[in-house]
Amino acid sequence: MRKINIEKLNAAVKKHAAEHIENEHLLGTLCRVFQNGEMVYESCEGLANKESGKPLGFDNMYRLASMTKPVTAVATLIAEQEGLLSIYDSVSKYIPEYKELYVAKRDEDKKFVRGDKADLKIYQCLNHTCGIFGGFAEEIDGVIYPSPADEQLALMTNELRPDRTTAVLNYPKFLLGYLPGTCASYSSHAGCDICAEIISRVSGMDFDEYVKIKIFEPLSMTDTTFTPTPEQKDRLVDLTNRGANGIFTCKMGDHIFADFPPTYHTAGAGLVSTINDYSKFALMLLNWGEYEGKRILSVDSIYKMKTAYVPKFTKGIAPTSSWGLGVRVTRDDPILPDGCYGWSGAYGTHFWIDYENKIIGIYMKNSCYDGGGEAFTSREFERDVMNSLE
Repeated sequence: MRKINIEKLNAAVKKHAAEHIENEHLLGTLCRVFQNGEMVYESCEGLANKESGKPLGFDNMYRLASMTKPVTAVATLIAEQEGLLSIYDSVSKYIPEYKELYVAKRDEDKKFVRGDKADLKIYQCLNHTCGIFGGFAEEIDGVIYPSPADEQLALMTNELRPDRTTAVLNYPKFLLGYLPGTCASYSSHAGCDICAEIISRVSGMDFDEYVKIKIFEPLSMTDTTFTPTPEQKDRLVDLTNRGANGIFTCKMGDHIFADFPPTYHTAGAGLVSTINDYSKFALMLLNWGEYEGKRILSVDSIYKMKTAYVPKFTKGIAPTSSWGLGVRVTRDDPILPDGCYGWSGAYGTHFWIDYENKIIGIYMKNSCYDGGGEAFTSREFERDVMNSLE
């Protein structure tokens, strides 16, 4: 295990943050690095709100977007530990409507029609191989035809998704982009929402309450929620975009993620949190499921979460990574060692767990550009941390 050179890391992080803030690529950013379970570095740069000029602080809240997915994966594994389900069960065992799932195929007119019947497993909902709103564009006789995802998503109106349960019950009305497990295409919300609905049914508890009792309360994550209070909303950082005149604030209303109705608490992207709270969640993962004497996950469940399920040759999988349960797992990555896992949010949040060097990296920002797993700022932060190792 190599040790972090704090001075070297600090110089790189401060330099990059200053450049991005000056160039109006960032309004503000927080980051933290842990090694051997101890926080060795943190940085707080820039503003929380553009109009007020309020400086950023460690109690500010962020829209996690897809950094919600690891939380939902942990909740699913807890439910398995409690004997409520197996991640290898068919979804239809718990939601009968999923007995009628069909894969899209093209007819003679190149239109999508019902093809083979499919049996979707719970773990496939977490490793992006479920096929719901998935698939790939196709070239036929020199003509590019859209993917099943493009056509099916266009039909999924807000009238069909006023809340998570209603959306999940409507998913079987749509054709899958491929047979589950045979390809990988990113499931922004559907897969996790299915898991949340199953957990609600087998536990007799609303999913929001389940994660609060099973994860947030034991970890003292008091600022992680699908439904922020007025006080917590006041601590939300601006979600920004960029225009000809620089950074400006996006007006989101009561929406936490994208254009989802405020009543739809998507288990794939709907949480808000602080860097303080998410640090506790990440420390639990690094410590093989335990935090301050409280066991959240078994070691076996951690292995299930961080296993690379999707082989390299699978269509839709990147050569430098695979998917675990709710997390990306590195494989031949140019920056991080093999076997690191974590994930990012569409608004720029990012974290990873590195067992080889016993490191956690957490990066927080909220913008409508440069988000997701390959966000420039996230990869830059990974590089800064790894370059500081001696």
